Amino acid sequence: MEMNGPWAAPGYKAAGIDLGIATIPVGVDGSSVTLGSTAPLAISAKTKYPKQAQEFLAYWTSKSVQQKFSFRPDSRRCART
Repeated sequence: MEMNGPWAAPGYKAAGIDLGIATIPVGVDGSSVTLGSTAPLAISAKTKYPKQAQEFLAYWTSKSVQQKFSFRPDSRRCART
């Protein structure tokens, strides 16, 4: 089983993969859940701009930016605290 979105189906079908689509199983409390994804961030050890890179990561991972760009900021612990 792989959890993915509808955007992935055409690629799987083009690759000849026989797939089925089902809802994501419910949690222990019986409620539906959704797939949460991550976007890894890193700074190269060889960057010419380490200070600027660190400043950007601090900005991008800040509470205010997470609240602004999250689809559901109420569901993100870091955006609530």
